[in-house]
Amino acid sequence: MKRRTRLKRNTEKAKQFLRKSGLAGWLRSKKRKALAPRGRKYNERRAKNFGPKAVFVRQLPCLVCGRVPSDPHHEPPLSLGGDARGLCPLCRACHDYRHHLGSAWRFCAQTGVNLVTEAKRIESEWGDAA
Repeated sequence: MKRRTRLKRNTEKAKQFLRKSGLAGWLRSKKRKALAPRGRKYNERRAKNFGPKAVFVRQLPCLVCGRVPSDPHHEPPLSLGGDARGLCPLCRACHDYRHHLGSAWRFCAQTGVNLVTEAKRIESEWGDAA
């Protein structure tokens, strides 16, 4: 009986700690949710934002470190009005770093790669290849 009481008390202490630290909501949000089936609108938006150009960009080496394969990165990001014209190749680590910094100019200053001009150069290569 003592063990069950102690376990219940420790569980309550853990819940209180999570509530005080503000992590309770974060833990609840991380619980796995059932994925809704993706519909026609999702597929149309995905084709518009990536399309066949993304296959071309994935084959190019990363602009920062030269790794292959690379992820197509939108410059400017989709949230700021970017589209498939502004795709440039970044490996997964450099892509995450670019989004972590938030600013394209900060990324340019730290890596020496101007993603806007590179995206324009790749767009012209894509136009020549197509």
